[in-house]
Amino acid sequence: MQTPPYTLTVRSDLRGAETRSFHVAIGRSAITVTCVFGLAACATLVTDDHQSMIVTSDPPGATCEVRQGATPLAVVSPTPGTILVGKSRHDIAVDCTRPGYYPGAAVVPPHFQDMTFGNLLYGGTLGLLVDTSSGAINEYPRWVSVLMKRQPLRGESARETERLAALESARHLAIINGE
Repeated sequence: MQTPPYTLTVRSDLRGAETRSFHVAIGRSAITVTCVFGLAACATLVTDDHQSMIVTSDPPGATCEVRQGATPLAVVSPTPGTILVGKSRHDIAVDCTRPGYYPGAAVVPPHFQDMTFGNLLYGGTLGLLVDTSSGAINEYPRWVSVLMKRQPLRGESARETERLAALESARHLAIINGE
């Protein structure tokens, strides 16, 4: 019997080599895909280890010194202003002054960045260690406002000072409550 010209014959010794190279290619592709998704979950790569923060005061126009731990970061004068801060586990302290007002202060603690949970799924321990060491595991609020209380004017009656203080307190509460 004669074999038709369109019949394909596969030699058995080549079939094993083709199967092995196919499995190697699939394995390498799986490793590449895993690495790409793992790195995408790393907060250090998706976000930065620095962030901007808006510093405001009520009333505006104050001079504010911003510190991280004991290290001075910036002076915002006058408020409002934007600064760049490095992400860290340390609190940020903001001290503001303005003539006619008592000094105001705020402490801004860092909070856990939700994106870090991606490391537990994709990046594993290595991604978590990188984010922890770089500070990218934490972030600060994007905005901080320091409330300052008005000093009584010379010659101002106690009753007038109390009335103005009550109005100012009501205004501060409205700002805090978003009214």
